[in-house]
Amino acid sequence: CKKCGNAPMPSWTKKSIKELSETSKYKLGDHYGFCYEAGTLHSHATIKGSAARLSMGTGDALSLEPSQETQYVQLSLYFSHMLFLAALHILNDHFELGILEKLNDWNEDLRYWLIGPSQP
Repeated sequence: CKKCGNAPMPSWTKKSIKELSETSKYKLGDHYGFCYEAGTLHSHATIKGSAARLSMGTGDALSLEPSQETQYVQLSLYFSHMLFLAALHILNDHFELGILEKLNDWNEDLRYWLIGPSQP
């Protein structure tokens, strides 16, 4: 910046995604692990992401496990849906959209998808 002499920032804030998630009154920090970190970990070709796919095989041989990938994808999809519904709840609260009943239906649909029908 010519005015203050600071280098331009790559983002609008210096806080990490984790720090930002923990500042919300909606407890979004509780969702950080699988909603952001795990999904990002498995969608980028990094050393950490590749190491998370490794498992010990027969004779102490390392191998890439596609079954681990499938489990992470399923969990990431579930948590991304959960985070999306949380974001809609926040928007509903803030802008008074009047969609709480519909959001509750969607929450129930997601719960049903994850664990099946409610028991009496």
